[in-house]
Amino acid sequence: MWYVVYTKPRCEKKVHQLFLEKGYASYCPTQIVEKQWTDRVKKTEQALFTSYVFVQATKENIGEIRYIQGVVNFVYWLGKPAQIRDTEIKDLQVFLDQHKTDTIAIKSIQVNDKILLKTGAFKDNVGVVKKVLKNKTILYIENLGIQITVSTKNKI
Repeated sequence: MWYVVYTKPRCEKKVHQLFLEKGYASYCPTQIVEKQWTDRVKKTEQALFTSYVFVQATKENIGEIRYIQGVVNFVYWLGKPAQIRDTEIKDLQVFLDQHKTDTIAIKSIQVNDKILLKTGAFKDNVGVVKKVLKNKTILYIENLGIQITVSTKNKI
């Protein structure tokens, strides 16, 4: 049976490697991400599921797994460590192999950037960024002649 382990931030690949070294079957799906710095773009490999790693273990191994460096705890469901069937892990692996994206670009939003709104009441309109605040962005939608505030927690 497979279990989901919650890890310390940005320790997914390290925990995955420690599981393998200790003889556990482990799965940590990754993706290549482009990160924009002021002077360059860098490609890095990151875990697809932030702070989560899948590990195959028996109920007897659960106590030992908790004490592996970087592991915070198991993900629980109804008071017990959540279990995942082998077929579900295989289905996830097949899906990710068949639907790979080359890269995912993460770029910070800057003033005067043009953004296509993909959801909400103003879907399919282009907004120009007027101001970027801590948790919201102010956009001006020229063809409607309005200014809107978008929470940066939402997808734009």
